[in-house]
This record gives sequence, structure tokens and C-alpha cells, in this order.
Amino acid sequence: MDIYIIAMYDDISHFYNDIGDVENALRAQRKVLSLSTNYDTTNRSGKLHLLEKELLQKSKDLDKENQNHTRIVLITSIISLVIILLVLLYFFKSAKDKRILAELKINNMRNELENVTKELNESGQTKINLDNYNLTERQSQIIALVKQGKTNKEIGVELFISENTVKYHLKIIYEVLNIGNRSEL
Repeated sequence: MDIYIIAMYDDISHFYNDIGDVENALRAQRKVLSLSTNYDTTNRSGKLHLLEKELLQKSKDLDKENQNHTRIVLITSIISLVIILLVLLYFFKSAKDKRILAELKINNMRNELENVTKELNESGQTKINLDNYNLTERQSQIIALVKQGKTNKEIGVELFISENTVKYHLKIIYEVLNIGNRSEL
């Protein structure tokens, strides 16, 4: 509607100019300028308002897109962590099963060794009388644990010494008793 009013005053300005009334033509021209400025301001304000709405909508769309992206990243991370935990659980269970199997094998070997030792003793092989030898208390403890079928590592743990120390004591015991291995004890 404003544009029609501006056009009307512009026509009036031309009319006064054509008839030679410069004063009224100048007034009409000032009115056209005033109305044009107001119309331009209103029109630009409306355009700015539309642009602002458009920018707000774009901002909302970007926020939604970022939220969706964040959700996807979080879900992917959670799934990856669950898979890693399941793999670790599988390896833990596998290692535990292997350890149990190894312990069973060690116990079976220990039992077989005890049976072989008993058979050798029953078959007439003479047992060494440890009282005839001058052994230290530590050496006697180690011999007792060897007779129980314990490994060097187990003996070390029980006596709070290293496995190498156990080996050293066994070497000395073998030399003192003049034997070649632990099964002869």
C-alpha cells in the first residue's frame, strides 16, 4: 500500500512541475523522499526479520545435526567398548582354563612321580639315611619339601627364598649325598 502512496505523490510532484508550480512540486517531492525512506526502512526491517528467521532455522538444523552426530559417536564408542570387554573376558576365561588344566597336569605328574618313587623304594632300592650326613636345617627342610613332590619354585615360595637359592641348596645336597637327582632322595 505504501508504494502506491509514494507513486501518487511522485505523480503529483510531476503534475505541479508541469504546470509551473515549483513550490508545490518541491513539497510533493519532499513527501516522496520522506515516504520512500520510511518504506525502505520498513521493507529492510522486514527483510532483516526474514533473514533472522532463516538464520535461526539454520542454527537449529545445525544443532540437530550435531546432536545426531554426537549420538552416533557415543553409540559407536559404547559398542566398541562392549566388544573390547567381551574379547578381554574371553581371553581371561581362556587363560583361566589353561591355568586350571596346567595345574591338573602338574598334580598328575606329581602323583605319578610319587608312585614311581614308592615303586622304586618297594622294589628293594635302599633309601638314604639322612641322619648319617651332616646337613643344615635349611637343607633338611628342602629335602622334606622335595619328598612332598614340590617344585623348586613352590619350595622357594614356602621357605621365602628364591628359586635359584633352592637350586643352589639342591646342588650341595646332591654332592653331600652323592646322588644325581631329586628322585633318589
